[in-house]
Amino acid sequence: MSHMVRMGLRPASLALAAALCFGTHVQAADDPIVAQSALTLSGLSFQLIDLTPGDGIAPSLSFQTQGIVDSANSAYDEANDTWVHSGPTYSNSLLPSTPLNYVSPDGLSTVTSTANSVTLQSQLPLSQILPPPDGAGMGDTLYNWTSTGTDLAVGNAYPGEFQSFTLSAGSALVVRGTLSGSLVLDGSTLDAQLGTQGYTDWSLNHSGEPVATFIMAAQVDGIGDGLSGFSGLIGSQVNGISASLVTSDFSYLSSGSDTRTVQTASSRDFEFTLTNLGQADMNGLLALNLNVFSSMSLTALRPDVQPPIDLPPIDVPAIPEPSTYALMGLGLVGIATVARRRRHTA
Repeated sequence: MSHMVRMGLRPASLALAAALCFGTHVQAADDPIVAQSALTLSGLSFQLIDLTPGDGIAPSLSFQTQGIVDSANSAYDEANDTWVHSGPTYSNSLLPSTPLNYVSPDGLSTVTSTANSVTLQSQLPLSQILPPPDGAGMGDTLYNWTSTGTDLAVGNAYPGEFQSFTLSAGSALVVRGTLSGSLVLDGSTLDAQLGTQGYTDWSLNHSGEPVATFIMAAQVDGIGDGLSGFSGLIGSQVNGISASLVTSDFSYLSSGSDTRTVQTASSRDFEFTLTNLGQADMNGLLALNLNVFSSMSLTALRPDVQPPIDLPPIDVPAIPEPSTYALMGLGLVGIATVARRRRHTA
């Protein structure tokens, strides 16, 4: 698969999706999950219908495809102008032909597949969102950004790097399945941890685009510029689904809100049909893109605490009491009297 496929699956176009109950990653109890998203394609089926019974041609469907399971840990080799992928590849099918359990190199994303279903899941624990324990990034203003993700792709509907399938003559193909997605953000443990460090104001932003795309097209006249037509394809048989499974307008938590946990989920069934009424095999184009991605940014403020000012002591002279003034007055009168007597004696 060329680097164009991977470029189309960068974070800006990745999906946040999915069915958390299907996840297989086990997280330590002392490192709770703050963000978790998943995407499931289930019940995928291909029903073939013979439109010309008795012609001796059995309905058939075959794929000439290259698929890849990948993660956000993939790297771009600038010298060779290629991507060094972190996950496995497979051929001539929409989903891997044998059961697959893939864990990304960072251990935060998983892909699990069977013959007719696949679940992708990514999660970000508290340790990934807080700054490192050595104190880097800590101060009156704290900022940290982290991300993880995984995807499964056969071709790429954006910007139009499709792959091939073949439908036999006199046949109809009915494709069915279900897409499910969900996203959970839990800021309760983050709030508690920041509170122990003196941070009273914080905000947590989760970004990503929750989209899953599955396109199959036949009798295609061409691929339009950009997104003209359906995912760039122009023709008389362009079918499939492109679904935003999770809305992203809620993916924000802050210390000023009464809510520490938010979650959303949705599920969508799909069905579409392609037909070949001709007397020869028909070649078509397809793309299947399933993506899960979590990108988190944390900002926290700690109020300035001014240390007490240590001023030197100031000596303030004592104020004499009235009786003291009286004694002083008597003493002065006595001195004056003695001085007067001495003058008279002289």
